Amino acid sequence: MGWYEKLVSSKKIIISLVVIALIMLVSAFLMPIFVRAWYAQYNDYNGLANLGVIGDFLGGTTVGLLSTGSILLLLATLLMQRRELKISQRSIDELVAQTTSAKEQAIEAREETKITNSTMKKQQFDSTFFNMINLHHNILKEIKYYDLSGRYALEKILDDLNILYDSSIYIDYREKFISKLIQGNSDELNNFSRKVFIAYELSEYIDEFERHTVPLYDSQGNEDFRLFDEFFEALERGTDKKWNEIKEFYIHKFEKDLSTNSVNYRGLLSQFNFVHYIKYAKKFGLKNDPVIQEFNKNYFLEPLKTLKIQTYEKMYKENESIIGHYYRNLYRIVKLIHDQDFEEKPLENEAEKQKYRGILRAQLSSMELQMLFYNVTYSIKGEKFKNILKGTNFFDDHLAPEKFIWPNDIDELKDFTKSKPI
Repeated sequence: MGWYEKLVSSKKIIISLVVIALIMLVSAFLMPIFVRAWYAQYNDYNGLANLGVIGDFLGGTTVGLLSTGSILLLLATLLMQRRELKISQRSIDELVAQTTSAKEQAIEAREETKITNSTMKKQQFDSTFFNMINLHHNILKEIKYYDLSGRYALEKILDDLNILYDSSIYIDYREKFISKLIQGNSDELNNFSRKVFIAYELSEYIDEFERHTVPLYDSQGNEDFRLFDEFFEALERGTDKKWNEIKEFYIHKFEKDLSTNSVNYRGLLSQFNFVHYIKYAKKFGLKNDPVIQEFNKNYFLEPLKTLKIQTYEKMYKENESIIGHYYRNLYRIVKLIHDQDFEEKPLENEAEKQKYRGILRAQLSSMELQMLFYNVTYSIKGEKFKNILKGTNFFDDHLAPEKFIWPNDIDELKDFTKSKPI
């Protein structure tokens, strides 16, 4: 610190300057009075008059004292202002420091509050989540279907879903398929109807053979089915003379009825068992028929999604009072996870959600997962559920393809698990 800074910062120096200045100013005012009083005591003012030159000297001295005192007062004032400015600046710096510290403390407090709120929010979520998990188990226990309960009841419902597809859904689709065929291309209808007509007669011919043919027995007493094998091989090769004669007769009969428009296509096709004749299509000469191939694809090989939706919707409508609460609670659990924000960063947030979805999935058996998959894939009410789960790998590899009711369910699963942007 230099001499000037010391001078400014010293309060004693400023006070001393003020005192000296005041002494000089007082002296300047008192000096003339003192001189006059000095000569007045001797009652001799002649000497005082002779002191004109000295008066001039004193006047000059008085002015100097006044000037010096004024300068000292001015200097003291400047030093005081300087000191006050310095004190003010220090106060401002301290205030700024205090403000910065307060701001940092506020930020820290805000972060601590944020962490506290996040922790409380997480604890509240965990409490709600696990309570809903417990509720899920209680709902599952309460499910009753015939004389079964819990997971066994759901397993029976899944079996009945398969039966439903092969019964009423099959009959309904067969009727629609036949109606479409009758209203479609006439040549295709005629060709298929002729094959069906012949297949009916061939079936009767085969049944008659099996009723009247007794298996042979070899030397060891085992049944010998060579007669049956030879019979079917002859049919396949077209060398069974008796059948060929019968076949020609019925082909002629069909053509005759067709020419007279007496063929009742709907009556002929209404009882056609697609399941049976597709299974033995080769035996009945229907293997390469385009109508059989279309039905086989749409119903067996790659079942139409509309049929699967129809099947599940029918099952759900019949059993909503039994399983509706179960799926609604599962939806609410998944929705709770979906709506929760665990982390600020999307990837970390999704990882946390995946953890809770994994906990939920661990509560479900493979059969329950399959039923849930059907619910969100083939149910109209499950559309919102599907939108939340789609792309989350919720089903992952926990569904066994061999347990699927429909062969192309695996394609639905692949589409379901396609990832979507976070």
